[in-house]
Amino acid sequence: MGKESIFIFMGIALSGYVYLITGIANKFRVPKFQGYHLIYRALVHGLIFFVVSFVVYRLLFPFFSGSSELIDMVNSVFPDITQAKFNLYSILINSILIAYVVARSSNLFSYLSHNISYNFDRYRRIHAVRGSPESKIPEKFIKFPLRYTGKLKRLDIYNQATNDTFMRHILECFTNARILMVTLESRKCYVGYPYEIKTPSDGDKAQELTLLPVSTGYRHEEDLCLELTTNYEDVMRILAMTRADIDSASEEELESFKDVMDSYRITIPFSTMVTMTTFDLSKYTDFKQSEKKQQDDISSRRNSSNKPSEVVINGNDSVTPINM
Repeated sequence: MGKESIFIFMGIALSGYVYLITGIANKFRVPKFQGYHLIYRALVHGLIFFVVSFVVYRLLFPFFSGSSELIDMVNSVFPDITQAKFNLYSILINSILIAYVVARSSNLFSYLSHNISYNFDRYRRIHAVRGSPESKIPEKFIKFPLRYTGKLKRLDIYNQATNDTFMRHILECFTNARILMVTLESRKCYVGYPYEIKTPSDGDKAQELTLLPVSTGYRHEEDLCLELTTNYEDVMRILAMTRADIDSASEEELESFKDVMDSYRITIPFSTMVTMTTFDLSKYTDFKQSEKKQQDDISSRRNSSNKPSEVVINGNDSVTPINM
């Protein structure tokens, strides 16, 4: 294989790889591809961009021919380069640039379409309940910015691509505003919302969870039953606010809300977690009542089974045990 062939192979593979790791549709799946699978995918995508680059270069060839100022400038730095090599290297470099531009453009299109769809669905839901007298929805419709909906889009794609069950559970609770309960090795329990989620970069794996706790407690040493001991009233009051309350709040009030949440947030390493479960705080009291009844029944059965056997002595002095 000649030097030019190696350059062509490397350029095509690199342009395909740049496209795969830049576009959100593929970047979270790249770490799952190994060995020749990744090479084949990079070559297939890269070949497409190489052909596109060749066509573009052919159309713009007069600007890159030997009489152009560009080739003269390149020859001043690399005097031994020929027109054929210049053409080849230009096509390969352009294919990499085209792959990057196409990936970034597809990302932007995906973010924009998701933003429009997200805000339209929210607008439709608002107007569906606007006629209700209990509705506190403000008259002015406030759109979510592209940055926010773009983050949700990236998290959704990452959730579909990852095999990390911990992250998948966290992401589902984050996007659906559900409460998590985390039990640590120390039997300490935290109940709260996932506070900050960042999609790991290529190949990296999240190692920590940041929670905004609404309650904390522990699991009993003997039966591991959950006992919640502390409620964070300040956090729960902010989380209970309606969208209308937030929209009508001043900049100072919004900043104070953020300061409160930042002061209570806690980061927990995955290595210290034993279990993670979706939690419904409103049903906790009913659950504890049912649990208490079951514990009493179990305790009653255990105590009755531990009673000593009664004995009856008959006239023949034989002993007959009677278990109750």
